[in-house]
Amino acid sequence: MNITLRQLRFFLCLANTKNFTTASRSLYISQPALTRAIQELESHLSLVLFNRTTRKLSLTEDGLEFRSLAMRLVQDFDFLMQSVADRAKGLEGNVSIAVGTGFGSTILPGIIANFRKEYPQIGFTIFDDTSGGIIRRISSAEIDFGIGSIVGESRNILDSELLLRSRLGVMFHPDLLSMSMQEACSTSLEMLAKCLAGLCRIESGNDTSIADILYRHDHILGQAQIASSIKSAGLTIQCELLNKGLGYSIVSEIASKHPLAQRLLFVPIEPALCREIFLLSLKARTLSPACLRFGRYLIAMIREGKKTRHDGKTDPDPSDSIK
Repeated sequence: MNITLRQLRFFLCLANTKNFTTASRSLYISQPALTRAIQELESHLSLVLFNRTTRKLSLTEDGLEFRSLAMRLVQDFDFLMQSVADRAKGLEGNVSIAVGTGFGSTILPGIIANFRKEYPQIGFTIFDDTSGGIIRRISSAEIDFGIGSIVGESRNILDSELLLRSRLGVMFHPDLLSMSMQEACSTSLEMLAKCLAGLCRIESGNDTSIADILYRHDHILGQAQIASSIKSAGLTIQCELLNKGLGYSIVSEIASKHPLAQRLLFVPIEPALCREIFLLSLKARTLSPACLRFGRYLIAMIREGKKTRHDGKTDPDPSDSIK
């Protein structure tokens, strides 16, 4: 049996019009060609689909049953082809991302929400991780994109687009040093470092970009004597520990915008140290059209954000370039 989609479409058109002349005109074929196509279909099926008289054309009982099946087949095929076309255009698909908690809880949700208003058929899988963890996920092709900083010797395997620069600072609960926001911001870094000396530092681990920056710049806060440290895998736990007055953290300003950091003080480091945040992907990986569409959208929204900066600090300067 060799039934074609063309024959099914011809059959459905004739079943709807019940007239060979009208159907052939609608299909832009000759009436004899339509007659032959229907006869071939009936021969393949070993069924009579139409009652033919000189006055009237109607479906047989077998024809009525076959029409239901043919409609489903044609509709399923059309849906499949549209879905394939939409995926090829980047209108459907899934985008997997690993991102740090700071960016992931403050900037990314709004961008995804706006993106899905335009492309509701594109889904997302999102992982919360440190910069080191993000790069490991990219390297193993577990994810399409990473949003974070470049650490270690990973630059050679990554494609990267600079999204923004975010200043580093010290974050702690006001009760820890009995300071108000105004007092904390007016205190010199050297004095603040002395106040923090001997206190517990809460940090994410050695594979974070912040630890890398402090080490490379041999910064005073990186050298500060600490009584002990608490290493936490994520910003959410860090904030909860800080809210209990258990110590201080060195974080980016984006991280200080986390909802759980509202009661905490953030004092920018002077001279300024910044964490660079990139859109990252594996050089050898071919991204789907949906991924490419979201990547372009994300970069465009961040670029637009540079023109209309929200707080004047965490967004990149207008001189910062994104290719």
